[in-house]
Amino acid sequence: MGSEGRTDFRLEVGTERVLHVGVDLDLATKESFRESLAGACDGRQPVVVDLSDVSFLDSSGLSVLLSFHLDGADLRLRGVSPTIRRTFDVAGVTKMLQLEA
Repeated sequence: MGSEGRTDFRLEVGTERVLHVGVDLDLATKESFRESLAGACDGRQPVVVDLSDVSFLDSSGLSVLLSFHLDGADLRLRGVSPTIRRTFDVAGVTKMLQLEA
């Protein structure tokens, strides 16, 4: 995605820590997503992962979310589209993840 001025991952720290994801999560973005999420997790405050701008998530992106979840990170997923929700459902992980309404 070659949009000038776009930031793929942006951390906003205020009353909550929000990692805004501005790119689809797949093999091409897996490592940068992992690094951004690692930087967002401080161990003291939950991290909201805002997926509002994500239209596609494959097993690579899902594996990053699950690895952080299984390592004890307090992640909350915001802005989950029906398509992304379906990916979670098909993978059988919806109940493991904290999805915000």
